Amino acid sequence: MKKTIALFSTLLFLLIAQAQQEKKWIGVKEVTRIETVLASDEMQGRRVFTPGIEKAADFIASEFAKIGLEKWKGANSYLQPFVISKQRNVAPHAPNDTTPANASNVIGVLPGKSKPNEYVIFSAHYDHLGINSRRMVNNDSIYNGANDDAAGTTAMIMLAKYYKKMGKNERTLIFVAFTAEESGGFGARYFSRQFDPAQVMAMFNIEMIGTESKWGKNSAFITGYERTNMGELLQKNLTGTSFTFYPDPYPDQQLFFRSDNATLARLGVPAHTISTAKMDQEPHYHKASDEVGTLDLENMTEIIRAIALSARGIVAGKETPSRVDTTALRPQRRATVAQAHSHNDYEQVRPFALAYERGFGSMEADIWLKEGELYVAHDAKDIRSERTLASLYLDPLLVKLRGNNGKVYAREGQSLQLLIDIKSSARETVNKLQEVLERYPELINNKGIELVISGNRPPSIEWSALPGYLYVDGRPNEQYDESAMKKVKLISQSFFMYSRWSGKGEIPASDRSAMKAVVDAAHAKGKRFRFWASPDTPECWKLLQELGADHINTDKVSELADALQGSRT
Repeated sequence: MKKTIALFSTLLFLLIAQAQQEKKWIGVKEVTRIETVLASDEMQGRRVFTPGIEKAADFIASEFAKIGLEKWKGANSYLQPFVISKQRNVAPHAPNDTTPANASNVIGVLPGKSKPNEYVIFSAHYDHLGINSRRMVNNDSIYNGANDDAAGTTAMIMLAKYYKKMGKNERTLIFVAFTAEESGGFGARYFSRQFDPAQVMAMFNIEMIGTESKWGKNSAFITGYERTNMGELLQKNLTGTSFTFYPDPYPDQQLFFRSDNATLARLGVPAHTISTAKMDQEPHYHKASDEVGTLDLENMTEIIRAIALSARGIVAGKETPSRVDTTALRPQRRATVAQAHSHNDYEQVRPFALAYERGFGSMEADIWLKEGELYVAHDAKDIRSERTLASLYLDPLLVKLRGNNGKVYAREGQSLQLLIDIKSSARETVNKLQEVLERYPELINNKGIELVISGNRPPSIEWSALPGYLYVDGRPNEQYDESAMKKVKLISQSFFMYSRWSGKGEIPASDRSAMKAVVDAAHAKGKRFRFWASPDTPECWKLLQELGADHINTDKVSELADALQGSRT
C-alpha cells in the first residue's frame, strides 16, 4: 500500500512539474504576439498567390529560425515550394483552363534523438480568404482568419518552441504550416507525398482553437476519434488535469475528411485534427469579423498546453497510436446509369436522344447568346442556326414528358439534370435563358427535371435572385453565403486540379486521397459532386464510383452505359 501511494505521489509530482514547464514555456503573452501578427491587416487575409500570404510565410519562417529548427531535407529555406494548377477566372471545362502557379508550405524540423526515421507531425494551415471588397461589413473587406487558422498556426509555432526547449524528443518532429487549404488542400497533399506513410507515427493537425468548444473552456474535440486510439492516449496523459479531449460532435459534417489531416489519414496514418469550432454556430467563420478580438486567448493557451502535455508519450517514442483502417475508407459503391453524365452531349451523333435512350441522369449543353437566340456549341465559330437549346434539348424533352404522362422517364423515380454551361456573357445569357425556359412551363414546373447553370455564372451574390427552377453548379474553392448555398445544386471541379493520372494503371494514393476528401466535403454540405475533364476510361469510371462521385463524366455514352449495365428506356 505504501509503495502504491509513493508511486502515485511520484507520478503526480512529475505531472505537476511537467504542467509547470508548459506554463513557463507556453505563455499567453507569446501566444498573443504570434496570433496578432498572423491575423493583422498587414497580411491582407493570407490568400494563396498574394503578397499577403508571402509575408505570412516569411514571418513563420523567421519564427522557425529563432527557435532553431532545422530545414527539411537539407533545403536552403524553410519554404517548401511547389506548383499548383491554378484555375483561371473563366470556367470552361478543359484541362488547359489551368495555369501553373507557385505556392509554399513552411516546414521546420526537430530531429529525433534515437528514432530519427519515425515522424510526428504538428500542422496547421496558414492561408485564408484574402480581401473581398464586394462583401464589406463596416468598411472591412479583409478576411483576417484569426481563428481560421491563424490560431492553429500559432499553436504549431508554440509547440515547436516548447519541444525545442524540452529537448527530449526521441522521434523526429516536423512542424508545418500548409498553404492552399481553403482552395482544396493542395499544400497538405504535396507535403504528404514526401513521406512513406509507415514512418509517420502520428499527425496533430490544429484548426480553429481560438474560441470555446461546445463544452466550454478546457476542452477540444478530435476528428475521427473512433478511427484510432490516439485520442485515448492523449486523454490518458491528461489524467489529473481539468482538460478533456472529446470525440467529434459533428459526425455528419465529416470533418475528419475536410482538413489537412485527411491525406495522410487515408494512407493509414493516425492523423487527426484538434479543434474547438462550434460548427453549428460559429458566428465569425469565413467572415471579415474573424479577428483577434473575438478570440479567447487565455483558453487558447490552455489548449496548446494540453496538446503539449498529452503528446509527450508519442513524442518520446514510448506510445504509438493504432493505424487508421484504410479499407473502411473506401466503400465500394456501384453506380447506376442514372449517375452517368453525358459531357458535351451536343457533340454526340444524336444529341439528347442517345443519352436519353441509355437512361442517363445528366446531360450537358454549352450555350451561346447571339443575336437574341441561344445556340448550342462548344466554340462561337461552331454556331449553326438549326442547333438551338430549344431544338436540341427543350423540345425533345417536352415530347418525352408528354409521352410519359409527365414523367421524365417511363420508369418511376428517375430524374434528369440538364447542365447548361454558359459560354457567353453571364448576366445577358442568364436573362435570355430565363425568357426561353419560361416558354416551357411543363419543364420548369416538373420536379423530375433539374436545370443547372455552369460555366460563366453570375456572381454568387446574385444567385438568390434566380427563379426557383434554376440552380447553380458550385466550386469547392468558392465561399458562399447561406442564400447562395441554397441555389447550389451540385459542386464540380476539374479532375486535373487533383491529379494528372492518365486513367490507366493505378492512380497515386495521395491523389485518390485528395479527391475523396473533396467529394466528402461536398457531401457534408448536402451537395452532389462531379469531376469534369476526367479520363474517359473504364478504370477512371470505376475510380469515380469508389470515390463516391455522384456523376460519372463521359463522352462515350454507349460504352459507359454498358459498363454500368444500364438498360434502354
